[in-house]
Amino acid sequence: MDEERAFFLSTPWCAKLLNDPDFTPIATPARKYKPGTTEDALYGHTLKTPDTFRAVTSIHRRPAPGTTLVQEVRQLISLGYAVNGYPHIAHGGIVGVILDEAMGTLLLVNKDLGQKRNEGQPFDRLVTAYLKVSYLMPVMTPQTVLVIAKLQKMEGKKLYIEGEVRNAEGSVLARAEALWLELKRPREKL
Repeated sequence: MDEERAFFLSTPWCAKLLNDPDFTPIATPARKYKPGTTEDALYGHTLKTPDTFRAVTSIHRRPAPGTTLVQEVRQLISLGYAVNGYPHIAHGGIVGVILDEAMGTLLLVNKDLGQKRNEGQPFDRLVTAYLKVSYLMPVMTPQTVLVIAKLQKMEGKKLYIEGEVRNAEGSVLARAEALWLELKRPREKL
């Protein structure tokens, strides 16, 4: 068991979520910084400190019978004071970042499982086209939050995803809706 998962298992409400039989740990752990490429530097390096994101772990809902597509991801994130805009309140931009990241993790899980989108396209080269966040309540710090991302629909190269940030009591602190698009592939040189 990894250290970050163990951190959350020591908190009863988090342990209940992590031990839910309808969910399974994500084989690819929460985003890890890849030094040679700079990929995931924001989440896996800049925000991975004891005072920002002390720990992050992810699980996904087991696919419905008759399908292998993962449609829901949940992330637990321990937020520290260094993400604050106001005293003891996470900056709204950070709330947007954690929602966007959970959505990206949902797509990454499907990619890692070899899932296909419409017309047999893989889950790769997808980026956020828009992210609309509604801030319902302050995201207080320090605290652990639950971030949920759900795939709503796929239309050609468009993927629509919704997300929520919840506190330990289950109150929804923020909601988001997003459109993800496939990046165009660079033209091959002749």
